[in-house]
Amino acid sequence: MSSLTVLIFKPFHRKKRKLSLPFALLFVLAVTSVFFALPDYWRFHPFYPAAVSRTWKSGEPPAAGEFLPAAQGYSILIDLDQLTLTLYEDGEKFKAWPVSGGKKETPSPTGQWQVAGISRWGEGFGGSWLALNVPWGKYGIHGTVEPWFLGKKNVSHGCIRMKNGDVAQLKKYVAVGTPVFIKQDSAPFRILKDGRIGSDVMQLQKMLKTLGYYKGGADGRFGRGTLTALHHFQKAENLKIDGVMGWESWQLLCLRAEEAAARQAVENLVGKPGKKHINPARLPKEAAGPAS
Repeated sequence: MSSLTVLIFKPFHRKKRKLSLPFALLFVLAVTSVFFALPDYWRFHPFYPAAVSRTWKSGEPPAAGEFLPAAQGYSILIDLDQLTLTLYEDGEKFKAWPVSGGKKETPSPTGQWQVAGISRWGEGFGGSWLALNVPWGKYGIHGTVEPWFLGKKNVSHGCIRMKNGDVAQLKKYVAVGTPVFIKQDSAPFRILKDGRIGSDVMQLQKMLKTLGYYKGGADGRFGRGTLTALHHFQKAENLKIDGVMGWESWQLLCLRAEEAAARQAVENLVGKPGKKHINPARLPKEAAGPAS
C-alpha cells in the first residue's frame, strides 16, 4: 500500500528549483529602475494629501515675480538658480539648505504657493512630505535617495528635494498655510502645446486672458480652452495657426500683453474721479522735453 501511494504521488513531489542570486538581483534592479523613472506625482500619488487653497499668514501675497517674506511667522524662498531653500522668520533669514528642483522637461512650479499638507512618509520621501497647493499636479518638498545632486543641479520631476535630515528639520518650523515662493530666472524656454502643464502654461493663460482671448481660469493646464485662445491670437497676429507657442510667438505675446496692461492702467487712471484726463498729444511743458 505504501509503495502504491509513493508511486501515485511521486510526480507531485518534484524538487523546488532555487532562484539564482544573480537573476534575483537583476529583477530587483529592474523594478527599482522603473520605479525611479516615473514622475514624482505618479510614484507617490497615493500618499499625496489633497491640495487645499490657503491664505497667507501675514497680509496679501506679494506681486507675481517678487518675493516678500511674511512680516510675522515663517515663510520660504526656494531659489532654483542658486539651488537653495531659505527659511525666513518674521521677515528675517533664519536657516538655509541646499536643494534640487525640476529639470527642463519637468520643471518645478515657480511662483507663489502655500504649504497645503504635511505628512510623514518613508521610501523616496526621506520621512517627510510638504505638499504645495499647485493646481495642475502633485508637487511638494521632500527628502531624496539621491542627495549627491542637491545644491549642484536640478534633476527632479518637479518636486523640491532636500537631504532627509534637512527636510525633517524644516518640517518642525512650517505649518499648513506657510507661504512658499519658488523662483528660477535661468529656466529654459519650453515650446508650449496641447497637453503641457506648468507655470509657463499658467503665464500663457494669464497673458491670453489679458488680451481677451482666454475666458477660463489660469490653472497651468494646456487644454482645449487654451488651444482655442492661442488660435485666436495667432489669427489676429497673422501667425501660423498651429496651436504651438514658440519663442518668437511668446515674445510677441509678452509685448501685446504689456501694451494691453499699460492701456488698462491709463484707462483706470483717467476713469478715477478727481483725475484730469491726460492727452498724450498735449503734454505739460515740464514733461514735454526738448524738441527734436
